[in-house]
Amino acid sequence: MISQETLYNPEFDFFIHPNPTSGQFFVLLTKEMYSEINVYDPAGKLISQQNCNGQTSIEFQLMELPAGIYYVSITTGDTIITKKVAIN
Repeated sequence: MISQETLYNPEFDFFIHPNPTSGQFFVLLTKEMYSEINVYDPAGKLISQQNCNGQTSIEFQLMELPAGIYYVSITTGDTIITKKVAIN
């Protein structure tokens, strides 16, 4: 069985800018998608959630969070991609 991590699809990817950040950052998608974007704290607790509804740039304003590493996860269909964002 092949894990999702080995099935890289460059058409379904995203970038976090700026990273590291003070809490305000953008999730930049490589193409328009209808997907859900979740931000989790280091313990796995859901901090923020947005639907991108065909947008390619989604802004998060999480300046109230303490410094640390957080996880940004995008779900579309049966595919999930997770990346780290550092908040200082």
